[in-house]
Amino acid sequence: MININEIEPRLKALLNSICTIHKRNYEKFVDILLRAYDRDLQGLQPLDRGFVEDLADLMATLRAVRTDTLHELKNFIDSYRNDYKYVYVVDCLGLPDLYALMCSIDNVKFNFRIFINQRTNTQAFKNAFASETMADVAKMLSGLVIRRLDTSLHEISEKMSSGGLNRNEVLNIIVGRMNYVSSLLASLMTHMRAKTMIVTDHGYDVIRIDSKYIINHVFTPNIKPILAKLALVVLLKK
Repeated sequence: MININEIEPRLKALLNSICTIHKRNYEKFVDILLRAYDRDLQGLQPLDRGFVEDLADLMATLRAVRTDTLHELKNFIDSYRNDYKYVYVVDCLGLPDLYALMCSIDNVKFNFRIFINQRTNTQAFKNAFASETMADVAKMLSGLVIRRLDTSLHEISEKMSSGGLNRNEVLNIIVGRMNYVSSLLASLMTHMRAKTMIVTDHGYDVIRIDSKYIINHVFTPNIKPILAKLALVVLLKK
């Protein structure tokens, strides 16, 4: 039986270890991520080999998870919302984006909680809040909605649907997202004077088909979602 509670501490420890060694070398993180999907250890130094194996093991656990915990996410936010002055509701925060957040903060206490969006889409998240739009969720929480990370993913969907991306293209797209997240956080931190909560609805997966890649968070026949299931709550305190 899969223990969902074991995923969070393992992922925190792994991301901390990678960030300690590679810091804001986002290309290296994406390389580790892409290798983890296939457990590709070829040509790696022992330390990076360990990172790939640990992430691959975590992804195997996530792939097998069948329990949706969006109701627990809603309960968590209801319990702790009043402890945070600022709330941002983010559509589509992937694992690389979380890594960029973690590695970009200075003099800020950083923590995150993991929840599971089994359907990997925004509608399931909105349903958990009995809301019609992400803006409605943000309004309910007296916060702001950030859609750019999701819309940027859909902007490249036409190219992906016509055969996918090569490895360099997908690496550059994900690194670009990570740089955007870093700059967005820097902007938010300039104005942040109190505890901040970032609520997300789902992540995304990088699916390899032969030599091409698709970045996706929606249902794909014969492919089980993994990282797209992650609905994260990021907690920041100066």
